[in-house]
This record gives sequence, structure tokens and C-alpha cells, in this order.
Amino acid sequence: MAVDNIFAEIKKLSREEREKLRLLLDAEEDSPGERNEAFARSAGAWSDFDAESFLKDIYEHRARNTERTGAEW
Repeated sequence: MAVDNIFAEIKKLSREEREKLRLLLDAEEDSPGERNEAFARSAGAWSDFDAESFLKDIYEHRARNTERTGAEW
């Protein structure tokens, strides 16, 4: 079977070569057109985001918490 031959050839590749192949195949899955469409669909999704207020909140939070205790689970 052709698929078995392909798998046999892939098994012969080094780990680095298999990773390169995987990245190439992943890149082919979505076309630039699909990425552009996804970008266009998300455009304006954060139109009500207030960056100045967000940054102000971050700096206020940092000023209040001078001692980092780590994650609280």
C-alpha cells in the first residue's frame, strides 16, 4: 500500500528532518487566503478595548503588589 511506503520513508528520516516535514505539512494546511479571511472576520473584535485604562490598571496593580508570592492555587 502506498501509505505504508510513505510511513516507512518517514521513519527513515532523522528527528530534525521529521520536524521540518511536519512544519511544512502544517503550513500547507491553511492557505494565505484562509488566514486573510480569518483576519478579516476578527477585525474590529476589540473595537471597544480601552488601552489607556488597561495600562493604568496594570500599573496600579503592580504598585499595590510589591511582594510577589507566586501562584495561588
